[in-house]
Amino acid sequence: MSSSAPQLIITFFLIVIIVPPLIAFFKVSAEGKLGRGAILSEEVMKKFREVFAEPTERYIASIGNGYIINFLSGGSLASGFSVISNRRVYFKGKCYYKEAGKLKKSFEERMVDLKDVTGTGYTRVNPISLLITSLSSLVLSIILFGVLSSLGSSDQATVMNILTFVLIASILSFSITLTAYILKRKNLFEISFAGGMIAFNINLYDKAEIDDFQKQLRRAKDHVVESASSQVAAAAPQAPAETNSKLGIADEIKKYSELLQQKLITQEEFDEAKKNLLSNGNK
Repeated sequence: MSSSAPQLIITFFLIVIIVPPLIAFFKVSAEGKLGRGAILSEEVMKKFREVFAEPTERYIASIGNGYIINFLSGGSLASGFSVISNRRVYFKGKCYYKEAGKLKKSFEERMVDLKDVTGTGYTRVNPISLLITSLSSLVLSIILFGVLSSLGSSDQATVMNILTFVLIASILSFSITLTAYILKRKNLFEISFAGGMIAFNINLYDKAEIDDFQKQLRRAKDHVVESASSQVAAAAPQAPAETNSKLGIADEIKKYSELLQQKLITQEEFDEAKKNLLSNGNK
């Protein structure tokens, strides 16, 4: 094997092994920076209030403010954003779901009443098989490179060609699987509701931002539920005390009747108990 061959292999190895994963990493990072740390101005808030279902709805919280600003200014929607009002949860953008055990994504535009929200939570998608394949390919590449470097010029050219081909295939396998692992590894935040679920990638958001969003969502949900319960309680008709008293006497007489049927008391004892109950109920 010529002295320049190992150098060419090293150069190819470094380029192929580093460039694609780095591109994937910076792509994910760039998308995340767009959604982090942005503050909605009053002008943007006015524009967004136009999408609320009712003009009386009040803004509570949002996530993905950078995407909101970019979208309302006429730009593309790189990921997604969600907004909570005092009545509903709004979502627009890339949404993830599982189908036949595989994670898929689609563009969703949802409007869910807070009363229909059933829960929130986190799901981690970590394709560990891709990482294992990537590391195995790297180890194999290192071993093959060591073997090729130790071979002399007197060795068979066919063997060297085969090993070189396997080495290149191992390098490509490492690069492809590592890149796929970076792109497919996700932490999802899920909002479940009656009839479906919204799940979006929180790798693109600050943890403090998503935690605050979740707290605000739960508080808004609790407030809606408590308000609805108070309204139902206020509207429920109250049974008159006299009616409750009569129902109590009827239940007592029924109990004595059952005792009489079971021959645990006599007819005279039943008549006396019934007379006393009716007499006390008329007072």
